[in-house]
Formats: sequence, C-alpha cells, structure tokens
Amino acid sequence: MTPNTTEKLPLTFGIEIEHVFGINKDAVETNPAFTWMFPQYCTIRPDSPNPPDFDPTSDTYRSFLQAVSILRSRGARLRVELEPGMEDATFEGFSQWTMGQDRSVRLPSDVDELRKWSGGTIKTWRGWEFVGLELISPALKVPEYDSNGSFQPHGLTDVSTYLRLLTETRPEGTPYFFLSDPEAAGIHVHIGLQPQPEGQMGIPLNFLRHLAFICLAFEDTITLFHHPQRHAISQTYSRGYIGSNRFLGRLSDTFPRHTCTKGPVFSPEDAFLRIFRATENEELVELLTTIPSGNPGHYRYLVRECFVNFCNCFDFGHADDKRTVEFRQHHGTLEFEDISQWVFLVSSLARAAERKANEVSPPDGTWPPSFAHKILSASSGTVAQPLRTGVLDTPTNALWQDTLSNPDTRADVLREASKYESLFQIDKKRSLKELFDLLELPIAHRRYWYQRAKKFWAEWYVGWQGTGTCLGDYCPHEGLRDNEGWAPGELAVPPWDVADPHPSGASSSAPVVRSADQPTDVEMSYGIPLVSTSAPTAEAPSASHASRPNIMTISNVMNYPAPPMNDLLPPLNYPLTPMNYPALPLNYPAPPMNNPLPPLNNLALPHEPPSQPPEHPSIPHGLPSTHLGLA
Repeated sequence: MTPNTTEKLPLTFGIEIEHVFGINKDAVETNPAFTWMFPQYCTIRPDSPNPPDFDPTSDTYRSFLQAVSILRSRGARLRVELEPGMEDATFEGFSQWTMGQDRSVRLPSDVDELRKWSGGTIKTWRGWEFVGLELISPALKVPEYDSNGSFQPHGLTDVSTYLRLLTETRPEGTPYFFLSDPEAAGIHVHIGLQPQPEGQMGIPLNFLRHLAFICLAFEDTITLFHHPQRHAISQTYSRGYIGSNRFLGRLSDTFPRHTCTKGPVFSPEDAFLRIFRATENEELVELLTTIPSGNPGHYRYLVRECFVNFCNCFDFGHADDKRTVEFRQHHGTLEFEDISQWVFLVSSLARAAERKANEVSPPDGTWPPSFAHKILSASSGTVAQPLRTGVLDTPTNALWQDTLSNPDTRADVLREASKYESLFQIDKKRSLKELFDLLELPIAHRRYWYQRAKKFWAEWYVGWQGTGTCLGDYCPHEGLRDNEGWAPGELAVPPWDVADPHPSGASSSAPVVRSADQPTDVEMSYGIPLVSTSAPTAEAPSASHASRPNIMTISNVMNYPAPPMNDLLPPLNYPLTPMNYPALPLNYPAPPMNNPLPPLNNLALPHEPPSQPPEHPSIPHGLPSTHLGLA
C-alpha cells in the first residue's frame, strides 16, 4: 500500500530496550515471602498453564520467565517470545509489548562489574543469576510538536510506563533487579508507518533515499551523541553489533575495510549519487546493507549490524513484515530522559527526510559547488567501464558519466542535490549546527544534545582517542572524521543562533550570557580544552551554570520522575537462612496469574497487585505514580 504524499506521513516508532535481569536464587529459595517467584509458577501466557512438555525450571527459561512474572505482577501486559527473533518479523510482534531473551546482552563477569553497573547498590556476588533480556514495544506514534508549539509525547507515555516498572525503587531486600549499562547493552529504535485497515504501508523510496543520505552524511556528528562503547571501536563489546553505514555496496575487493587513512575517503557526493540512482527500495536496501566479508571478493548481504539498519525495508513478499528503519547506535540505559530524547531525535531525522523528499527545487537549479567539481573530473577522464548490475557495484566514474549522458537521470539527480547546496561545498566539514538546522530541532533539544556531545567527546578523548574503527583485522589507526566536533575546540560554539530557530523550543528561564571560555561542569571534570578562548559564543540563553542549563527535559513535560541509576535498587542485607521447607514438585498447579501473589507476612515487601490491569497501560500527564502499582 502506498501512502498519501499530500499529508504528513503517519510515522510510528518501536523501541527495543536491552537490559540485564538479575535474581538472587538463594534469597528466593530461603525466604517464604518469595515463594511466588518460584519458576514452577511462571507461565508463558498470563491466563493459562504451561504446555505439558514445557519445563519453566530449565536453565534456558527459568530466569527469563521469572522476570516476566515479576513485571506482570506489577501490571505489565507482556507477550513472551521464547526464542530470540522467533516471531520478530511478524506484525503480531509489533502490535503489543513483548519480552524476549537477548544473547547479545553482556552479563556482569564479576562483583566489581556488578557493583559498577548497579551504581554501587549490589555489593555481593553470592546467589545471583543473570539473563539478558529485551523489552520490545508495539508500534507507537512518534513524539512531536503540534501546530501550537506544544510538545506531544504520544507513544512516549507508554514507554515511560514500562520503564517505571523496570526502575521503580524497591523495598530493601528485594531479590531481583533490572539494569542496563553502555558496556552491556543497547537501545534500538524502529521508525515506520502506521499500518492502515487496507494493510501495511511501504516506505516511499524518495523518503528512504533522503533519510539514508542524511544518516551517512552526518554519521560522524551523530556518533558524537553516543557513549564511546557505541562508536564501533574495535575493542568494544558492541563492535559485532554496530558499524558504519558508509561502505555502500561492492565497491572494493580489499579486506579489511579501513576507516582510517589506509582506506578510501568518504565522499558525500559519490554516496549521494549512488543512493539517488537506486530506482526501487530493494536496490537501495541492497546498496546500504552490503559489506565485504573476510575473503577477498566475497561480501555479506542484508547486514543488520550497522548504526542504521535498513534491512526491514526490503520486500521479502510477506504481507505482515515490519517495514521499518532501525537505529541501533544508542548505548544501553534505563534512563527515560535519554531514551525519550533519542526517540525524538530519530523521529526528527525522519521528518527532515520527509520534508526534503517533498521540497520543490528551484526550476533553474544549478549543481552545488562540490558536485560541479565531481562532474568536471568525470567529464575530463577516460570513459569508464559500462554499468554492470546497477548502483551496487558500478565504478564511481562510470556512474557519474552515465548520469551526465542521460538528460532525465541528470535532471533527477540535480533536482535532489540542489536541496543540499549548503552541504555540498568543496573541502567543507559538516557541523552539529547544520544537522540541527536540517532537523529544525528546537533550541531546548539542541541544548540537551550539545551538552551530551561534549560529555561523550570528553570520555572518548580521555579513554579512547587513537583507537581504530576499521572493519576486519585489528587496526591501531584512528578513524578519519569528516564532521566537525572531534578536534579540541570544535565544540566551542553552541550549535544555535541567538534567535530561537523554533518557537516551540523556547525556554522559560531568564537568559544569561555565558562566555565561550567559561567551562561547563563536564569540561572541568575532565580538564580538557573543549572550548576555544578565541571565539565568542553565539549563545545568549542559559540560566545560571548547571550541568544541563535551560535544557527542555521531556521527563518534566510528562511529570516523569527520572531516578538516577544509583537509586535503582537498595543493597541486599538480609541473612541468607538455610531452606527449611521442601521444594515444590514440578507439576504443582500454578496459581492464576491475575492474582499471582500469595499474602505476604513480610512487612518489608508490601505489594498489592492490580485487580484488573489495563489493556494498554499508559500514564497521562500529571497522573500519580501509584498508577499500575508504581508507587
């Protein structure tokens, strides 16, 4: 089904929150108050017993089902995905909240790591069992500003509900926890179109082209927003799950593929040409997801493990397949503010691509300067070999020459390229401000991302500078960066003008000028020259100096109490008494899940499960935190 291009696309997002679940087996087995957590009582479906041949006590499912049972007892309505990816490709898996196991999640290896990831709240190793999980949302409406300039969180209300279930403060002695960390997990956000009664809508080709180009052109800028664990650095655990999108097809038989000075320099003009010469979604997706493998001349196709995964846009012929673009780069966290800001940013990327796709180019458009340079080079060179199999493996010069020789093709490429004239300048780095301007990002959100870019740049500068991101064998050379912000001093000037670029982002705080040579708390904590003392700031906002001055927080808009990670779980200090009652047999009848908790005589663990959980739990603005048992 093709969407109506005269109206705004009905964009939706889905989120996958990877995290670690820990349960203290010793505590559960030795305290009668925790009998309801026994794996024998945990069921796949909340309203029916397990199949006769299914053993919930097996090592494969025990901790996983205990986590599901605990969340259901707090009011969550969760579908269970027993095997990773088993039902992920179906529309059913995108229409309700789902919990599944995730073997890519890195589990704590010792007590020091456990203490670090839990913010110091878990201090002992004895009795703990861990499992990697992934909480998957249904398709939700993207957050955005309405015509009156008011922020509408839309689907973020549901996300906040489930994050509260994971992060709520628990009574002392609680024998389980949920946590996430940049060294352990990631956050994946899918952007797609709302299914209609007539069926699933395909993503328009020109929208997909513009989104792909923006992501590739500003890949280095967007990487600044993320923890160094998500930069695709060779030594990080996540290197096998994310990577650059800039390989673009079968362009080279060499392996490894270098992102340092040993490899080819990324050309936004060449990338643009290949992307916009693709004539159908499948050709474009194949271009964006083909990378060389370990053997010369061999390639991997439909590779998901990139910063942005386009594989779901390939039409495999299944009507209920999800048609989404997946943003995989965000680090693991259960912090609602960080997650919600990322959802809004990728939604803004999609809206920017939509605007560019619908933008009308001037009738007398000319080639942007750097395009003119490419055209001159291709025209003066020898005639390259002819096209082979389209944009996937056509030599660059041949593609330029073919474009110039075909009037219709030349006009199509010129029409789209003229929309980015400010970017296509010779020897010009793209900047944070250019990305924000392209996204029409309100100034309050710019402040959030500017502070975050400086924070993670400082962490990279101290601990990771000089490390490589090349694909293949280990390479010690640092990757080339063609966007501003990576050299000392390049984050000196705030990425906005004095005038607010978007009225809806206006801050209510009194403006106070901060000079460019006044360091922020992040800069002072690392002692690194993030700012230049020679350039004046373009900023005239910002109240008294704080870690996030004048930043619009989505948490405040939604009345969401964002607890710090060190408040996630109080330390366990109860005595581990020996078990003095017999274990229940495997065929012990499971209690009905609509009232899963037996009465507790332990005053330290008061709990009243909801009598009738809502069909789709959400938290309206201003709703007290007691909703869904979240007190």
